[in-house]
Amino acid sequence: MWYLTQLNTLGLASNKLSGELSPLIENLSAKLTELYLGNNLLSGTIPENFSNLVKLMTLDLSYNFFTSLPSSVTKIRFQKLYVQGNQFTGTVPEFVSWSELNLSFNQFTGTIPHISKYGVPESVLKLNNNLLSGTIPDLVGVLEFQASFNNISGRLD
Repeated sequence: MWYLTQLNTLGLASNKLSGELSPLIENLSAKLTELYLGNNLLSGTIPENFSNLVKLMTLDLSYNFFTSLPSSVTKIRFQKLYVQGNQFTGTVPEFVSWSELNLSFNQFTGTIPHISKYGVPESVLKLNNNLLSGTIPDLVGVLEFQASFNNISGRLD
């Protein structure tokens, strides 16, 4: 399956796919702009070479059992990234570009970084149900911000 060189979109969400993503994922079409693998039984780490999918604009890996986001993934210029409902830990990564980013229902810790500076105007940022603390950062340009069920403190001035 990993040698489908003409694909623009691959949708395999809401199935019973299991195991780890193969490093062969980089052999998918260089034309691939959308990849939907959400709501499966996938696990482990996301391969480092994921960043070789240079035209990828939408990535849905939500509601699986992934444990690690490699730094190479944060360098992809996504429009939409959905990784909610996994088992990611550590601090919230800083992605270079995005318009919709959903990191909810994971186990991210630390403070909310000033990641709004990487979003495009009118971007959407969802960080619900993590273990985040600290105060709310500057959200200039963010159209929708959700961070319910965390440990955020401070004043709403």
